[in-house]
Amino acid sequence: MERYLDVRDRQPPEPLELILAELDELPAQDWLRVRHRRDPVPLYNILREMGFKWHSCWVADEIEIVIWHEANRNFDREKVAPC
Repeated sequence: MERYLDVRDRQPPEPLELILAELDELPAQDWLRVRHRRDPVPLYNILREMGFKWHSCWVADEIEIVIWHEANRNFDREKVAPC
């Protein structure tokens, strides 16, 4: 099941903090879709260390990031990711 988080109007470091808080509560079979106004490059190493995978792409002037548990073998990025 998808969870959604829009951090486009938040100032650093709040987007990172909100994303990590959501991931702490994310069930293994779920994924998080994040809308952000900039590419949160520091987040990606944290995700890797926490055992998550992600896919990101720019949609117009914002980035959309889909994050899921690496162990979730049933996750189909092609069906969920925007591009």
